[in-house]
Amino acid sequence: MFGRAPSIYDVEVALGIFGFFDSPSAELVAYRRSLFQAVGHSYTVQRRLVDQVPEASLRLSPAEAAERSGAWRDLTGA
Repeated sequence: MFGRAPSIYDVEVALGIFGFFDSPSAELVAYRRSLFQAVGHSYTVQRRLVDQVPEASLRLSPAEAAERSGAWRDLTGA
């Protein structure tokens, strides 16, 4: 989408979107667990995860992603 390799800022946006910078709800923790459990073992699962996140979420700054983590369903495409 950006025509470049991922940077630290992209990782920070992802961490913010999935609520890793604050105290997430039990529901978000359960959702993350189900998503990330086998993601390292399957390229197909990795692509499915990445592709479900809306482009608008990926365009947020790291600070915006962290601030909006309470709206994780919208940010993650859940």
